[in-house]
Amino acid sequence: MTLKFPLCMLALIISLGISAQATLNVDGYARFENSLSIGSNNLGVELEINDSDNNTAMIIDFNTATRGFITGLNVSSGNFFGTTTNDRYSFITDDVVRMILSSGGFIGIGTPGPSERLHVRDDGDIGSNTTIMVLESTTSKIPTLKFDEGGDFGMGIQYDGTGQGVNNKMHILNTITNKAFTITNGGLIGVKEPNPEEALEVDGSFVIDVDDSENELLFYDGSTAEGRLAYDGQVLTLENDGFGGKIETIGQADAEIEGSGDILLDGEDTLLFFTDVSTKGFLSNAGRFGINTTGPSGMLHVRAFGNAGVALRMENDNNNNHWSWRAKDDLLELHYNGVVRGLYNGNTGQYTVVSDQRLKENITAMTDGVLEGINKLEPSEYYFKSNVNRDEKSIGFIAQDVLEVFPVLVNEPETPEGFYSINYGSVSVLAIKALQEQQEELDWMQKEIEAKRLLKEKLESYKLLAENIKQEIAALESNEVKE
Repeated sequence: MTLKFPLCMLALIISLGISAQATLNVDGYARFENSLSIGSNNLGVELEINDSDNNTAMIIDFNTATRGFITGLNVSSGNFFGTTTNDRYSFITDDVVRMILSSGGFIGIGTPGPSERLHVRDDGDIGSNTTIMVLESTTSKIPTLKFDEGGDFGMGIQYDGTGQGVNNKMHILNTITNKAFTITNGGLIGVKEPNPEEALEVDGSFVIDVDDSENELLFYDGSTAEGRLAYDGQVLTLENDGFGGKIETIGQADAEIEGSGDILLDGEDTLLFFTDVSTKGFLSNAGRFGINTTGPSGMLHVRAFGNAGVALRMENDNNNNHWSWRAKDDLLELHYNGVVRGLYNGNTGQYTVVSDQRLKENITAMTDGVLEGINKLEPSEYYFKSNVNRDEKSIGFIAQDVLEVFPVLVNEPETPEGFYSINYGSVSVLAIKALQEQQEELDWMQKEIEAKRLLKEKLESYKLLAENIKQEIAALESNEVKE
C-alpha cells in the first residue's frame, strides 16, 4: 500500500517519531511503502494509529474552506465519523451514492433528499415487486419490529414463521405478548384471535361506524353482490339480493317494508315476518309468537285461513306420514295423512272419533265369547310412580294382563325400553258386546222361566180338573148306593 503526504506532513511525521519507510519525490509528496504506524513502532499492518498521549481520544479531522469531516473515537461517543459542518454524509459503492444521512438526521436510501427519519425509494421497473426491507430470524423464526413510546412498548409487528406454509402468521402487537390482529399465510384474519380458523374471526364486538346514508357491507358471489348489510342512521337492513327478502330493524312500526320475505324489528321491540306485503309472523316483546296474526294472545297463537286452513302440521321425515290440526267453525279436527280422525266440539268439549262406513272395509260381526273375557279382567287401583306425593290413586287395567285376554286393546312397544298402552276407547265396544251376550243369556233364562210358569199353570189346571173329576165320581157313586 502506498500513502502520499505533502512534504510538510513528512516533516511532521518525522518530528512525531512515526515509524515508516518513506521516500520523498520531487512532486512534494512522501511515499510510504507497505505500512505506516503513528504512535507505535508496530509495522505489521498497513496503517496503525495509536493514542500515544493517553488522553482517551483519537480524532482525525479533514477540512476544506467550507466543509469538514471527522472520524475517530473517544469515551463519550465511542467510535464515530461524520461531518463537522451543515452537510450531508453519503455512502458510496461502485462510485454511486447508495445512502444519505442528511444534516437534519434523516436517512435516505435510493433518494438524495430524505423527507422523513427513514426514506426509502425504489426506481425499479413499473409493475415489478420491490422488497424494501427484510427481517430474518433463522433460530427463533419470530422476528419482531417494535414501536416504543419513550422507552415503553407501544405497538409492534411480528412474523411467526414456526408454522408450516399457510399456518405461518403476521401479528400486530399492542403489548409485547398480546396479539391484537393476525393474518395467516393462508389468508385467514383474526381480530383479538391469534389462531383464526375462518376467513374472519373476531373475539369481541364488531363495529361498523357509518357517517352517511351510503355506507353498506356487500357480500359477493363471484362478481355479483348477493347480500347487503346497510345502516342509514335509523334503519339497519340485512338484504338477500340473490334470493329476495330482507331483515330490517327500525325506529317505527310497519315502516320500510317493500315485499314478501321481509323481516322487521320495529320501534316496539316486536319482530314481524312478511309475505305478499302482509304480516304472516309476529314475535312480541313479551315472547308471544303469532302466525298470521299481529296480536298473539298466547305463547303460540295460530290463526288459520278460514275453515279450510291447516293450523298446525307435524310430519315424520322417515315416511312422510303426518298429523295436522284444523280449526273449523266450533270444531277442532285432527287429521292423519289428510283424513279426519277425530273432532273436539267447542261447545260441549266432547271428543268424537270418526267411524264412517266409507272409511272401512272387511266389516264382520264380532264373535261371541267376549263376556267370558270381560269376566277375566281385573280392574285395579294404583299409584303411578311419577306421582311422588301419592295424593290420588288411579284406576284402570294392567296392560300386560289385558294383552293375554284381549290383545286388540293393547299397543305393544317397538323396543324393550318402550311401554305398553291400552286403547280404553275400545273397551266400551267390548263392554257393549258383553252386555249383548249377557242379554241373550237373560232372554233365554226368561224364556225358560216363562215356559216353566206355563207348565206350572197347566199342572195346576190339570190338578183342579182331576179334583173336579174325583168329586164327580164320588157323587155318582153316592147316588148309586142310595138307589
